[in-house]
Amino acid sequence: MELKDILFDLLPEKVTREDLAIAGVLLPKGANVVPYETPRRDDEPRKVYVACAPMDINQRLLGDNADFIATFAERLGLEAPPNPTFHWAVIVGDYVHELDYDDTRHRCILYQTQKYVPKEWRINEVGTTRFSDYAIVEAGQQGIDMMRPKYNVWDNNCQKLVINILDLICEGGRQKLWTTFAWDAIESAETDSDSEEHPPVEPKVSYVPPAGHRRQVRPQLEGDEEEQRAQEEEHAKMLLRALGIMLETPRITA
Repeated sequence: MELKDILFDLLPEKVTREDLAIAGVLLPKGANVVPYETPRRDDEPRKVYVACAPMDINQRLLGDNADFIATFAERLGLEAPPNPTFHWAVIVGDYVHELDYDDTRHRCILYQTQKYVPKEWRINEVGTTRFSDYAIVEAGQQGIDMMRPKYNVWDNNCQKLVINILDLICEGGRQKLWTTFAWDAIESAETDSDSEEHPPVEPKVSYVPPAGHRRQVRPQLEGDEEEQRAQEEEHAKMLLRALGIMLETPRITA
C-alpha cells in the first residue's frame, strides 16, 4: 500500500509508524551516513548529548533573540538547557541522530543521521551509553517507529524522537529535559534514575537504511500555502508560550 493512499488525519491517535508498516504501508526512510557494523550494546561508555539548532522560522520571528533561553540562562549564571522551540537531535561520537519528515502533504516523520559539525549545534551532555554507532541507528529507527506517523510541532516532533532514543540507549540516571510536550514540568522519561543496569534493546526490525545525505529539516511544506501557514501559526504559538513561561518562571531546571 502506498503512503498516498493513507488518510493520516483519520488515523486513530494510537496508530504508530510501526502499525502502518505491519499493515504493509510503504513508509519513507531517512538518509543514513553511519557505516554498517555488527551492533554492540556493551562498549565502553560514551557521552550522549542533546543538540539544538534554530530553524528558519525562529530566525524570522525573533532574529538575534532566537535563542532567548540561552540569554535567560546566561543572565542567571546557569547552563542553558536545550531550547524547546529549536530543532533537536541526539549526538554520540561523530554522528547526529534526528527527525525529519517527507515532502508530501502527509508530513510523515522519518529518522535520519548526519555527520556532526560542532558549529551548527548547541549541545548539552545528558548521560552515557554503551551502544555502538550502528546500535544507536537501530534504536533511532525503533524510536521513530514508536511515534505517530504525522509530524506535529507540539507533541510528535524532533524532541519526542530525542526522548525515545535517550530512553533506549542511555544508562540509568540520565538528565531529564524540558520539552514542548511537557511545558510545565520536566519530561517524564522511562529511564529510572536509580537503575544500575540498562536493559538491552532488541530491535523489532533489522534495519539497514540507505546511504545518503541529510536533507534540511523544514519548518514548512513547499507548494502547499494553506498547510504552510497553519504550521507557521502553530510554531509562532509555541514560541509565544515558551516566552510566557520563561517570564513567569525565570529559573530554568533541566
